[in-house]
Amino acid sequence: KSELEGVIAEVRQDVTTASDNVATDVEIRITELEDKIEGRVENLEADKVDKKMLGKLLVDLGEKVSSE
Repeated sequence: KSELEGVIAEVRQDVTTASDNVATDVEIRITELEDKIEGRVENLEADKVDKKMLGKLLVDLGEKVSSE
């Protein structure tokens, strides 16, 4: 009986360790995914600014051309 209890305790520890490892791996992958998403959002925001800047420059250019 004590040997069986020892085996059960070892298996329980192995399962707990495996579960912790999976949880850690998932957290790491989620963090990596969040970083990628953040980077893409920042790029989109930069693109919006670039488009706004381009639009402003085109309007400025149009106003200069029309005033000359």
